[in-house]
Amino acid sequence: MTKGDSRSSLASHAYPPFYACYLLKSLSSPRSRTTYIGSTPNPLRRIRQHNGELTQGAWKTRQHRPWVMVMIVYGFPSKLHALQFEWAWQHPEVSRHMREE
Repeated sequence: MTKGDSRSSLASHAYPPFYACYLLKSLSSPRSRTTYIGSTPNPLRRIRQHNGELTQGAWKTRQHRPWVMVMIVYGFPSKLHALQFEWAWQHPEVSRHMREE
């Protein structure tokens, strides 16, 4: 940025691609407590895949359709961070981030 340039430094900042972790809840029965945790760069497409509207859905969610996305966690600086969070969310009993020390 030059002395006479009034543009914000944020204009040249490169934001990482969007990546989110999500929690699905099965609506297969009124009392269903079945959930699924996953990650995706496109939550709208992914819920449609889980519900069988599009191909490439997870085989683990095929049995308890339909699903509703009840929570989305986003703001990760990279896909790797999102995947690490997803793993910790799926395994709270062994995740170092969830242990009380």
